[in-house]
Amino acid sequence: MSQYQSEKNFLERLADRIPGLAGYREREARRDTDKRLREHLARRLDLARARVDDARREATGRGDLDRLGRLGEIDARVRRATDTLRHATYGYAGLFDQVKMREAELERIYRFDLELVDDVEAAEKALGDLPGGDPAAALAAADRLLRRIAERREIFETPEQGGGA
Repeated sequence: MSQYQSEKNFLERLADRIPGLAGYREREARRDTDKRLREHLARRLDLARARVDDARREATGRGDLDRLGRLGEIDARVRRATDTLRHATYGYAGLFDQVKMREAELERIYRFDLELVDDVEAAEKALGDLPGGDPAAALAAADRLLRRIAERREIFETPEQGGGA
């Protein structure tokens, strides 16, 4: 048995026996799921950013400096979105946090996360179209994604919404 498994079993037993800790495992599972979701989306954006490099090589070959500048903006925004997703400190309430997540709040967060996935997919498509397409669509998709990430952070930073990571 690994140390992790041993600790997990200990924490599960502890949570089952101490009043007020019954929801511990559920909260920790939500926190872990939140982290995995953000990492998955960040990896997808990393892969999609490769299309920006393809478009840069194409623009460089044509000497299109205006396009290169716009592609640099897109790259910076998508990189910022990726870094924010990957390194965010927000998440579901922790072990001794007194904030209780109500079902309606969880539903709101899950719905929001689904919209975040949609925004990542839209950014992937826009970035995929970059080598021959208009950078305005990719720039708009990157901006939409950054706004969605900022809105998501606000959910977790507002105590009455279950924040306080």
